[in-house]
Amino acid sequence: MVKTNASSNNPILNASPNIPIPLANANVGAEYFINMSFGSQVNQHGISIYNSKGNLINDTTLVIGEANSYVTSVKFGSPYQAVEISQAFLETLQNKNGLGAFYNTSSTALRNGFYYNNTEPLYQIIHGTKYLHAIVYWYFVYPTSSPPPYVSATVWYWSNGNGSPSLIETYLYPSGPNTWTID
Repeated sequence: MVKTNASSNNPILNASPNIPIPLANANVGAEYFINMSFGSQVNQHGISIYNSKGNLINDTTLVIGEANSYVTSVKFGSPYQAVEISQAFLETLQNKNGLGAFYNTSSTALRNGFYYNNTEPLYQIIHGTKYLHAIVYWYFVYPTSSPPPYVSATVWYWSNGNGSPSLIETYLYPSGPNTWTID
């Protein structure tokens, strides 16, 4: 779990309840891009944090034993008003041939900035390769001061329903407060 320390707003990783790992020196009001990469097909398991200019400010390698990519629960949000998330995405690989597209997804989101709606660029990335299995994308930015009561995620995935791959678009609705379950 990545969370902020209530007294300093510095992001920390709780590897276990008794061993918090500091990830970066963060400033209140500053914008950061947090990239978490896990799984047997990525080159490095860990968390990278970039500042608003796209400069890497910390790269923490994590050792994980086993990853199950079939079921995951994703929770976004914070009890602190100063901590906001503008967008988030998950992606999965078909195989290692998709690593270029896999890293292009995060590079595109970082390059376009925190408030840019990356729906079309991310669709173009997955549409351009069958080596990615899926991209799930949340965009939390609203042009008004009253956001809707919940945010759905856009999901694109490759399906082999009739023997030939086709790109499917669907939506993922919250299963609880700031929680989406993918199974």
